[in-house]
This record gives sequence, structure tokens and C-alpha cells, in this order.
Amino acid sequence: MEHALDDVEETNNMQQYHFHRFIGENEDPLGSLEGDDRWIERYEQRLPPTVVFNGTIKQVGSVPSGDSLQDDYNANLQNPLSLGQGTSSLGWVASTNDSSAIVTWNLVMDTDTIPDGATVMSSIWVVEHLAYFPDGSNGEEYYHESVRAIIELGESMSGSMEVTLPTAYDGDDLEVHLIHEVVLPEPEDEDPVTPADPVEEDDDDSGLPSISFIAVLSVIMVAAFTAQRKLR
Repeated sequence: MEHALDDVEETNNMQQYHFHRFIGENEDPLGSLEGDDRWIERYEQRLPPTVVFNGTIKQVGSVPSGDSLQDDYNANLQNPLSLGQGTSSLGWVASTNDSSAIVTWNLVMDTDTIPDGATVMSSIWVVEHLAYFPDGSNGEEYYHESVRAIIELGESMSGSMEVTLPTAYDGDDLEVHLIHEVVLPEPEDEDPVTPADPVEEDDDDSGLPSISFIAVLSVIMVAAFTAQRKLR
């Protein structure tokens, strides 16, 4: 799966983020509690391998729905969020012996492009560019773009905050990425009905839920507004 994503990234403008499981995990050292909490809140099940595109399209498993995983992933990328134009900036003041690091951010966008009642939430994702872990169960030795921590910044379009970074697993290659997400309002059920008996889904379709399914989970990622700074 990782290699298929790398192939697709070579011909597309995309940024990969890898979430490692933390809850109930005794071997993998690259996950975090806030990463697991975020994943479960938005996508419910934590079933590896799972790939999510633009926060709206989820594909589970390593068996392709089409001719190849590369074809599946390229097709998933052809669903832009159409949120208009915008600019996002990230500033970073490194920590000293006497003070914590300070992050500043600023987002300019046309809020008329988002649904009524939706809000824009910002956060910092601390990403380890490359980690060497030869004991991984999937046979890989080097792990790229691992999300090591998530720091919530709130709904303000601009601001500053003191932050504390986790320790890198190895090396000195932590990155700070600024992420903006459109959070949809909770859907209103004006006429509650008794749920019908669940209907079993065909395996070929269960890995690709519709955007409306993800919308119920109240999140769409604004992937176009991503900035990063490497710490040295």
C-alpha cells in the first residue's frame, strides 16, 4: 500500500500523513493517543491498512477495487473539495532554555465557500520525516511522514501559541505542519425513525464510503492549505 501511494505521489500534488496505532499497541513506537482519538472520532474503525483522501474518501485494505491500487488512488484524488482560493502562513520561533517554542498562524479564505453552520479548525501536526524501526510487523524498516503529535489551535483564523514538541524517535527531523479543517455541523434529524435491521454490504463497496458518510462524522480536510517547517 505504501509503495502504491509513493507511485501516485510522484505524479500528483499530494502530501502523505501516516498515522500509527497507539491504543493497545505494544510494539509500534510512532503512534500517539491524540492521533488515535482523532482517527476514531472521524472514521470510527481503526482497521489497517486504511487510506483517506482529502479527509472525505476512505479506502480500506490492500486489495484494489479496480485494476490496481494506483488506479484506485488516482481516481480518489480526482474529487477536489472546491473550497475556493486562500492563503495560509505558518511562523515558528524555536524554544530556548528559558521559553517554549512559539507557533503563529494566519489563514485567509472566503468563508462563503463552506456550508452554513460549519467552522474552520486549525491544528499543528508534528511529523517525523523518517524513522528507522526494523522490528515493524509489516516488514518495512523505514517509516516516512509519521504523525507524532497533534496540537489543537482552535477556531481563530490567526494567532500564536506556545507549544511543546515530542521527542523524535531517532534523528533530528521533526516537521511542523499547519492543518486547517472544515468541521460540518451535526445533522438534524427532524423525524427520528426506528433503525431498520442492518444490511450487509458487498465487500467491493464497503471500502469506499460516500462523502455524505464522512460528513456525518463532521470533518473535511482542507488539504490545499498545508504548510511545513523543518526544525533544525
